[in-house]
Amino acid sequence: MNQDVPELLFTLKEHSGPVWKIAWSHPRYGSLLASCSYDGSVKIFKFEDTSYSVVYTYEGHKASVNSVCWSPYEYGACLAAVSSDGSMSCIYQKNEWEWGTTQTMICQLGCNCISWAPFRPGTSENANILRVAIGGGDGYVHIMECGQSVENGWEFESKLRGHKDRVRDVAWSPQIGDSTDVIASCGRSKQVLVWTRKCGKTWKQSLNKSYSEAVWRVNWSVNGCVLVVSYGVDGIDMWKERLDGTWENGTNGSVEKD
Repeated sequence: MNQDVPELLFTLKEHSGPVWKIAWSHPRYGSLLASCSYDGSVKIFKFEDTSYSVVYTYEGHKASVNSVCWSPYEYGACLAAVSSDGSMSCIYQKNEWEWGTTQTMICQLGCNCISWAPFRPGTSENANILRVAIGGGDGYVHIMECGQSVENGWEFESKLRGHKDRVRDVAWSPQIGDSTDVIASCGRSKQVLVWTRKCGKTWKQSLNKSYSEAVWRVNWSVNGCVLVVSYGVDGIDMWKERLDGTWENGTNGSVEKD
């Protein structure tokens, strides 16, 4: 293989409809690739040097599966998926040969996106609590939680209302240096919202930015200090919170305060 020239290794044709999202697992669990599709299924592929296989297929959803996201590796090989049928499924590896699933109803108007909270060390008040943020068709960001294992089932923790239409994307900040949770979301209403919560307190908006064009995606830097927003045809903004609680757009230097 010529290392300077990309080479097509595999073409995966196991889905019967458009594939909306793919996600690699942490390498601790091997080369696992998850995919979700309009055909209503979630598939997990395992790759070897010269071959691949489908190790699990989940077909419990009744409509398009719109997003998949692997949990932090500390929780094991666990995949969350959300669907237009309004539910979230969790697919988790029980052992080397067996996978288990749970499914929870979230929103009657469908779910579009999902993001895991980062793993908290054992001394944190949030330790051993698994959390996900889900963007719904009802304009809410739904926060779900469960204790220690997804096998224990999920419960509603909070519903964050700020978008005026369906939520397109959600991203939980990976920053774990203190007890603050930070979630970014964007929606069809052309808004970008940032939600912040100190441990034991309520969620509050720290940024509410309206755009004149469609906003598509939000994503945090690896250290959780910079929020990247994609919008319009080719727009990209980079936001960073300042010490006084305002947010600065590093792309054009503007400052926003909720």
